[in-house]
Amino acid sequence: MSFKAPLKTVRSVVAEAGPSTARRISTTAPACVSAQSRKIPAARRENGEDMNPREWAEQLRNVREWKSRQESIREQTASVRPPSYSSLAEKISSSGDASTSSPHAHLLSQLMASTAHLGHIPSSLSPAYIPYIHSKRANIHLIDLEQTVPLLQRASEFVKRTVERDGSVLFVGTRKGHRGMVRKAVERLEGNGFGVAGERWMPGTLTNSLSYFGPKPIRAGSHLPDIVVILNPSENLALIKECNISNIPTVGIVDTDTDPRIVTYAIPANMESMRTADLIVSTISLAGQAGREKRLKNSAPSRGGR
Repeated sequence: MSFKAPLKTVRSVVAEAGPSTARRISTTAPACVSAQSRKIPAARRENGEDMNPREWAEQLRNVREWKSRQESIREQTASVRPPSYSSLAEKISSSGDASTSSPHAHLLSQLMASTAHLGHIPSSLSPAYIPYIHSKRANIHLIDLEQTVPLLQRASEFVKRTVERDGSVLFVGTRKGHRGMVRKAVERLEGNGFGVAGERWMPGTLTNSLSYFGPKPIRAGSHLPDIVVILNPSENLALIKECNISNIPTVGIVDTDTDPRIVTYAIPANMESMRTADLIVSTISLAGQAGREKRLKNSAPSRGGR
C-alpha cells in the first residue's frame, strides 16, 4: 500500500481493512497525510483535488524560510538606532566632548538629554504633527529633533531681532513648574521681558485691556507685547485666540497631541518635560538678552557724543 495515493483511495482501503488496520495505519502514517486530511479545504476534498505529500512538504519549506527571514530582519533592526541620533553620538565620541562639536549638534544633544524627543501614544497623534514624527518605539511617538533644532533657532533669532528693536516679550507658563524658568527669562530681558507663571491666564487680558490696565497704557500702546512665548500652548487656547485677534506672533512648545499650526512659531518637543521647557525658554531668553545687549551697545556711542 502506498501513501502517495489520493486521500480518497486511502480512506476506502482503511474502511475495507477494518478497525485494527485503521489503528495501525494511523500510528505509522506520515505526518503529511494526517495534516493533509486536516488542512485541505472541504471543496477540494469533495472534488478529489487533494494535495500530495510532496506539495505539502514544499509549502512547509517555504513557510520555514519565510519565518527564518523574518527572524533575521528582527535581529538586524533591534539594534538599529535612528540615523540622526547615531550620527550625533559618533560626532560626540570622536570629539570627546559635546561642547566641542557644532552648535547644532550641541543643542541636539541637550534636547535629547532633556527627553524632548518623547511624545504621546499613537492614538492621540494630531494629523498635522505627522511631518515632525521620527519613529515609534514602545508604543509612543518619537519627535524628530533634527527638525526641532532649526525651528528653535529660528524662533530664538526672531526674539533676538524683536528685542534688538526694543520690543517686548511675554513669557507664559501656567504650570507650577514653570515659575522658576519664567522668572529667570524675564530677568535676562530686564525691561523687555514680562511673565505670567504658575497661575491661570486671565481671559481678556489682551483683548479687554481697558478693564485691566486703564486708559493710560492703552493710549501709550505699551499694554500689548510684541511676542508671546507659551510653554504649554495646548492648555492656553484662550491666550492664543487673543493673540490672533491682536495680531501678536506666538512661540510655543508643541507636543505630538497638539496641532502645531495653533502658534506662529511651533517648536516640536515634549511639553510634559520641565527640563525641556527650561532648556527651550533659556535658549530663547538668552537670544533676547543678546539682542538687548547689541541694542544698548549700538546706542551707547550716540548718547556719549551728545
